[in-house]
Amino acid sequence: STPNPDSGDFHRIFCKDVVRLVETSNIHKHSTTCYKYSKGKSDTSKTCRMRMPRVLVKTSNIDLSTGQITMRRSHPWINNFNEWLISACRSNMDIKFIWSGNDAKALVYYITDYVTKSTLAFHDMFALAQQGVKSIEQQRVTNSIDNAIEKSRKLVLRCYNMIASQQEVSGVQVASYLMNYDDHYTTHTFRNLFLISIENYLQAELSKARLQEKDIDEERLEDMTTHFDEEQEEDTKQTEEQFLLEPTQTKNGAKFVMVNTRLDYHHRSKDLTALCLYDFASHFHKKLIDKSDRRLIKNANESEGERLDTEGTKMNERYTFESAHPQASSHIVMKHTNPVVPVLVGPQIPRKEREETSERYSSALLTLFVPWRSVHDLCALNQTWAEALEVQKPLISPASLKIIENIQLLHECKHDRDEHLRQVLVEAQSGYSIDPVLIPNYYEEDQNTEEDDPEQLLQMLSTVNEATTNAYSALNGNQEQRYLYDALQAID
Repeated sequence: STPNPDSGDFHRIFCKDVVRLVETSNIHKHSTTCYKYSKGKSDTSKTCRMRMPRVLVKTSNIDLSTGQITMRRSHPWINNFNEWLISACRSNMDIKFIWSGNDAKALVYYITDYVTKSTLAFHDMFALAQQGVKSIEQQRVTNSIDNAIEKSRKLVLRCYNMIASQQEVSGVQVASYLMNYDDHYTTHTFRNLFLISIENYLQAELSKARLQEKDIDEERLEDMTTHFDEEQEEDTKQTEEQFLLEPTQTKNGAKFVMVNTRLDYHHRSKDLTALCLYDFASHFHKKLIDKSDRRLIKNANESEGERLDTEGTKMNERYTFESAHPQASSHIVMKHTNPVVPVLVGPQIPRKEREETSERYSSALLTLFVPWRSVHDLCALNQTWAEALEVQKPLISPASLKIIENIQLLHECKHDRDEHLRQVLVEAQSGYSIDPVLIPNYYEEDQNTEEDDPEQLLQMLSTVNEATTNAYSALNGNQEQRYLYDALQAID
């Protein structure tokens, strides 16, 4: 158990406890995971992606020529740890100092990606299902009596068993299932928004209007065309505007019409004119008119749509559609009690700074965060989407600007995560040599050496003068070195 701080001999007991914990649980042992990214074919040529064993360092030091800080290491196989945390948690750990905002963003993306990943990769599911199919085919050779229904049942059951047998299930999940609890919990409700199809519609309308305009030359027209990434282009071609077949009520009786979110937004009430598409999808949804709604609709403006008078009732805000909406006579718009989170389906919004996709970036933001009823409300015929975004920026609300910042931040987090992973791969393939078993003799003498004196570390830091750091900043170092430079600047 964790040593009692009130003990008179606490420091000695604590140090002994930490040593025991480190020796039993924090010394690295190679496993197949270590060689996940290794290109070596033989055991001797493979390199551990955890960068173990690590180079020994007798004392902490700073390289004055580069500004790189190297911390003391007396054992090649021990993961980084904090003595207080490892004593409290009483388990293995690997701790890393977060030098800069880049490290922090990479860490955020790592954690988010890890906790939201699927328990079994999609391609693994296909491989397991294929094994199930092969197993059934082998049985058919010996048993051909079953009819088609029985064969299908066995095939589905076998595939399910193959996949389920490889699923990792935690103790918490097992307990939850046994007690009939829900299998997941969320703090918000989510709603799909097919953004790319709405963008395609607006772009088509804009292109149609431009073709009818004689004053725009072809070269200028090409500049105003929205471009996509190569990765996104195929998805975009296949993502046409989607419609749902829903019922409506007309004078001639019931019939079915084609509707979608774009039509709902396009023909929203005049009282919701100042609402952008993102907020409309977040705060409102369509509902079938019932008896209580009909009493409110009697005095409503049928042509433009308006807010219904719900004062004195417990009803949420309600609005009628414009008469041009296919379901204007059978449906209204009602405000959510709690806003939902729109999930953008289709190619993701690209990074802000990428010049080759600036038109797509601008059109996506305008479509989402600037109120519109037609494409002419967003972009003039003689404007590019990027130019239109600059003009329309004052119409974007502070809340929407925050969402835009978060979209960009997500890209930065992913970029920093990828950059960090690239560094790990490079270091894992560098293949520096170190004795994997024996620790050099001169390190054995230092095993009981006291920890680095903070005063000495500060003294070392003081030797890094402005000339050194300025010279270092001119170097084309790797990302990790830039992190260290940022840290030195902060300390200075």
